[in-house]
Formats: sequence, structure tokens, C-alpha cells
Amino acid sequence: LDLQREGIFKTGTAGRWSVSWSRNGRVVASISYQLETGNNGPFGLRFIYTITDRQTGAKRDYNYIIPVTSTPCNYGGRRWWFVCPLIVNGRSCRRRCRFVYQPPGAGYFGCRECHELTYESRQRHREKFYEGFQKPYKVAQAAQEELARTRSWAKKEKIWIKLIRAQAVLDNYEKSLTGRSPKITYKEE
Repeated sequence: LDLQREGIFKTGTAGRWSVSWSRNGRVVASISYQLETGNNGPFGLRFIYTITDRQTGAKRDYNYIIPVTSTPCNYGGRRWWFVCPLIVNGRSCRRRCRFVYQPPGAGYFGCRECHELTYESRQRHREKFYEGFQKPYKVAQAAQEELARTRSWAKKEKIWIKLIRAQAVLDNYEKSLTGRSPKITYKEE
């Protein structure tokens, strides 16, 4: 949810928004948020939510404010940022961030640094399966889809080259694992 696009940070906007999640017909989590404003405009976003423990069914309520700050944009307007409210190893984070996260098992929202979150691409970098098979397979799949939509012979030739290169990478990966070669086939429809 992009809070800025929703107009939540506009001066004078008042309201409370909420979302809930259900499992087997029972509400297991809900969250509400409301803008906290002062004389100088918005200063925080209050988060109010309940988390239900899956094993025990115990509910825990949370109600706290995540500070917000803004910076001017080059062509007018303002860009709004969260200020991470978490305290890690006895130190207040206070990092300015565009998004706040609440990973499984965490009670409070915070920045990706405090929750030790990484990007999927960083986790997969140089991973043997991803680099050897999944990445070239996705390239080949995208090339096949593009080939089906393309009418120009010059563009089809470029796409075929991309497909052949992806096939070569897949062949090498398959040979290193089993000694056999897979084949990608394209059916013209």
C-alpha cells in the first residue's frame, strides 16, 4: 500500500484505515493506522493491530506511533519517509526508510536493516541452482513468449539468438549434473 498515493499525508487528512486477515473463517490478524498530526503537519503514523499466536491462540495487541518525516522533491511536493522506531542492541535505529516491515515472528514494524532482511536477488547471487538453471530458464521462457508476439523477422532473429544462448547455458548445466542435454522446443502457433 502506497500511503502517499492514497493521500494519507495530505495536510488536513483525518481518518483511520484498517485491514484484516482471516484463516478458516476466523480473523487472525488485523491492522489499523491513522495519521497523527500537529501544528506543523503530520508527525507520525499510529499502528494499531492484533496478532494471534498460531499455536496457543493467544492474542497480543499493539498500539504505537512510527514517526514520519518529509523531504522536498525537485519539482514540488514532498516525499514522506518512516523513521525506524526499533531499538536494536540497546541503540535506537532512527533510520529514514521508505518502507517498514514486520517479518514473521516480529512484533513491531521496522526497517529492513533492523529486521536483518535482504533482497531475494542478494540471497540468490551466485547460487548454483539459480545461476545455472533458473535464471537462463526464465530468460528462455520470456524469449519464447516474446517470439510468439513478434511479427518482424529481424526482431525474431534477435530473440532466437537470445533463446539459443539460454539453451547453451542450460545444456552446460544439465551436462554438469547428469551428462544429458535438455532441449527447449518452440512451437509456432
